[in-house]
Amino acid sequence: NTMPSLYNEVAVNEDESKFVSSLPFALTESQERAIIEIISSLELPYKTERILQGEVGSGKTICMFVSAFHEILKKNQVLFAAPTEILAYQHYTNALKFFEKTSIKIEFLSSSTKQKKRKEILQALKNGDIDLIIGTHSLFSTDVVFSNLSFAIIDEEQRFGTLIKQSVFDKGKKVNVLYASATPIPRSIEKVFQGRLDISSLDTLPKGRMEVKTLLVPESRRFEAYKTIIPEFKKGNCAYFVVPRIDGTDDKKSISRLESEITPLFEGINYAILHSKIKDDEKTEILEKFTKGEIQYLISTSVVEVGMDNKNATVIFIEDADLFGLSSLHQLRGRVGRGDKKSWCFLSFRENISENGKERLKFLKNSNNGFDIAEKDLSLRGFGDIEGVRQSGKTSFLYFDPIKDADLLD
Repeated sequence: NTMPSLYNEVAVNEDESKFVSSLPFALTESQERAIIEIISSLELPYKTERILQGEVGSGKTICMFVSAFHEILKKNQVLFAAPTEILAYQHYTNALKFFEKTSIKIEFLSSSTKQKKRKEILQALKNGDIDLIIGTHSLFSTDVVFSNLSFAIIDEEQRFGTLIKQSVFDKGKKVNVLYASATPIPRSIEKVFQGRLDISSLDTLPKGRMEVKTLLVPESRRFEAYKTIIPEFKKGNCAYFVVPRIDGTDDKKSISRLESEITPLFEGINYAILHSKIKDDEKTEILEKFTKGEIQYLISTSVVEVGMDNKNATVIFIEDADLFGLSSLHQLRGRVGRGDKKSWCFLSFRENISENGKERLKFLKNSNNGFDIAEKDLSLRGFGDIEGVRQSGKTSFLYFDPIKDADLLD
């Protein structure tokens, strides 16, 4: 690659320039611009908060890695948190690959890290012998102490509680924070409106990415929709079937109920069950086989919402979709269309769906924009607290609506 044009406009370290130029793909213009905005914030004399917003597959990860590299070259430490072990470990393996030819010291920490290894990591962090620590909520524990933390990256920030995110500021003298999300939570949007959070947006997808077609399926037509998926399996493609719960006896779909309904239709096609109660090593094995195509479909709960990257997955079928929030549905839809193949998202809804549920599903069908979806979620759920931890509910403004009065705010 030649040096990206926009990125070359800012003064950067020579090692950093070489790193960007050596990437196995060309950065999009919006990626270059986002990186410039992030590292410019890192150079300010006060701590900053910024949100990196971009659709699933828009290339947020490399923006986060380049920004982390910029800060590490200044002899500072970087924390990189993700909400699930699957996603955090995926970031860890990607970091090892991207930084393979550098001298950066990278470690991984989660609740499943063995006690002996954990003690070694904590001591190394305290001594400044680790440059980049990647992990889950475990990174926010009080016994995780840094030598010189200056930058924290929180991926899928809507999956972390407010107090958890605020605690990162106590781990260094001046900690800059970068949040990343395809669907920012309403409270995050409000901070943007107030000018308390800077935005960087990735508004273009890398070349070759296909937009996912979203279809609404009433309960009575589910089996018709299932049959349309069979040709995808014959092409060697993969699918997700997502239910709202692991088990149960009420009218909500469970894994066992769906398994009994669809496996006879897809006879001879390998599948696996995936949910939060399955052990991490078993999850890893299932995901490896799924990525390789040895398993062609998963019957799962929303545990697949983040951290799944199978470029051969072309279908996601979400059962009882009206029971999921807009943010979750948008994230789940992002599990497909990650390659260059035409992809579909089926949203099956119950006969007794509420008016609010209908409105949400229709909106999702017609929109693929994460910020628009977050704004809709905001209008339905409310802002929550400006100062505090409540992430939804009525706004505290008496005569003013930050959505309807957006022009006045501008």
